[in-house]
Amino acid sequence: MKKPEKFANSTPTNFFKFEFITLPHKIFCPQDFDSEVGKLRERLEPGSEGYVFSHIVKEKNIPSDGLMHYFKQIWSEIQNEKDLNIVRIIL
Repeated sequence: MKKPEKFANSTPTNFFKFEFITLPHKIFCPQDFDSEVGKLRERLEPGSEGYVFSHIVKEKNIPSDGLMHYFKQIWSEIQNEKDLNIVRIIL
């Protein structure tokens, strides 16, 4: 896949934040697992310390009842982007 000219010097980290989280084994360490899942759950709450999505700039104000339409529109754009050929990859 060829990058558009304006993104020629871009890397994935220019667009995405990568973070890997490990959890204790649920069966062998159930208390530790529950504790760590609780900490991760807290990080999903806006305004919490270490909020997972704090790096995202809100550019769209999409109401929850319009979210499905928004995702369908994005998927349609992906399918119709000939440079991606993602449909052929998936199928």
